[in-house]
This record gives sequence, C-alpha cells and structure tokens, in this order.
Amino acid sequence: MHWLRWSRHGAIGDERQRRFNHRLSEDPVYRIWAAMRARCTNSNHPSFKDYGARGIKVCDRWDDFRNFKLDMGERPDGFSIERKNFNGNYEPSNCVWASNMVQSLNKRFPPNRTGFRGVTQHVNRWGAKISLNHVKFNIGEFASPEEAAWMFDQWALVIHGELAQTNFEYVEVQP
Repeated sequence: MHWLRWSRHGAIGDERQRRFNHRLSEDPVYRIWAAMRARCTNSNHPSFKDYGARGIKVCDRWDDFRNFKLDMGERPDGFSIERKNFNGNYEPSNCVWASNMVQSLNKRFPPNRTGFRGVTQHVNRWGAKISLNHVKFNIGEFASPEEAAWMFDQWALVIHGELAQTNFEYVEVQP
C-alpha cells in the first residue's frame, strides 16, 4: 500500500482518476444514474418503498456508470429514465429515455373497488372518467362495470394510442 498517499479521509490514489470521477458527477446522466441506484438500494431514500422495497433492482452491468451511459446514451432534453415494464428491473432491455407524458401513462394505479382503471361505482350505475393533461373528463354512466371499463378503454386508445393502458387486451386485426 506504499503507492497510496493517505489523508484524514482515507487513501488518495491516482489524481487523474479522482478528477475523472469528479467530472462524471457533473454529467446530468450521472445524476439520473445515481438517483436510480439510490431508489433501489438506499432504504433511507424517500422513494425506496416504491422501488427497492418492491424488489426492483439495478442490473449488475449498470453498477458501473460508464456501462449505463454506453447502453442508454445521452439524455434528450426534457426526458428521464423510464422502465417499460414498471414492475421490471432497471436493465438495458427494460429502460428508455421518455418524456413526462409517456411516463405518466406507465404507472401503477392503486386498486379501486371496481377492479377497473377509470371506473367508479355510483348508486346503481358505473361511471367512466379519463384524465388528459390533469383535467378529468366524465365519459358517462353505464349499467355494468365491464361496460364502463370498455368505454374507458375506447377513449384511452383514441387519446393515447399504442401507449394507452387499458382494462382489457386488444388485438389488432389485419385485413
């Protein structure tokens, strides 16, 4: 260990490596990488309950920031990291840079009593509502929760297209 200089903070190795690491911390992608890792590994992080506590992990390859940046590339302005499968891990096959709008469509919803997204129970009817840009639109009232869920899905598909999160699975029929 004679090649290391010691200070009260511990060993000081190669000065070039220290400067390189400092430059990395100024990279906006580095800050996203560090926050991603903290959400998954630091039980004191405010979002740990939504990530690490749910078993979401960062792949081993991304323990090294340089691999993360090689796989993800530069972050486009206004974009942040998105897991395509919100229950999946942070790994190259599950992550992309995404806008806030795309991210708002890919999130967990707390379960409601109806069991359907966008459906609420009224006295003896079922209501369907959808949000767009933080504004809620009342789609209508229906005789069954399935009918309300189907109507919600139709509106979601028109508004959000292939990004829509629906209650039922739809298959595109080829002519």
